[in-house]
Amino acid sequence: MLLQRSQDVEFGVWSTVFGIFRNAWVKAFNGNTDNSIKFRDAFQAFLKKRKT
Repeated sequence: MLLQRSQDVEFGVWSTVFGIFRNAWVKAFNGNTDNSIKFRDAFQAFLKKRKT
């Protein structure tokens, strides 16, 4: 019986840890942009990198 309870607690801990990381990931990439990079800038950088 003690082993089963230990497994339940372990699962709860891992579930919590993964939940924290998942929430942090979602908040880090929420889809907002600050419009600091224009398409032209990115394309020119791509062409420059492609030439080297």
